[in-house]
Amino acid sequence: ETVSIVDFHTGLGPYGYGELISTGTAEQKALARAWYGDQVTDPEAGTSTSASLVGTINFGVSDVLKDARLGFIALEFGTRDINQVLTALRGDNWLYHKGDVSSPLGAKIKAEIRDAFYPEQDDWKSMVWDRACEVTDLALKGLADA
Repeated sequence: ETVSIVDFHTGLGPYGYGELISTGTAEQKALARAWYGDQVTDPEAGTSTSASLVGTINFGVSDVLKDARLGFIALEFGTRDINQVLTALRGDNWLYHKGDVSSPLGAKIKAEIRDAFYPEQDDWKSMVWDRACEVTDLALKGLADA
């Protein structure tokens, strides 16, 4: 009857912070706010680090689970400065279209894209783990109260 989905993402926002981003229908956004409170952001309202997106997974889940109430949020963890993330994305795109993955430059670009979306620092990993546990607890409470 009620389903909670937490869609994990990395790359946007302050280092190690997990932003709760609500997308979907007005009902889905209201349920997200009820479960997670004022910390929920909304790209369409301009309160999120994310731009408004179309074709996100919550729409596909909604199509499959037509009769369920859907508590969907994206949990976006910041990694690096946005310019570093965008530079890594551009490099990876260039590598895909014109480069040689097996070259030294290809290895460097792949290391940069990994770091842009998954920093190897223990403090970042700890921040992600702690926030993921916090959000999971809120989702379980929301489901229990549903």
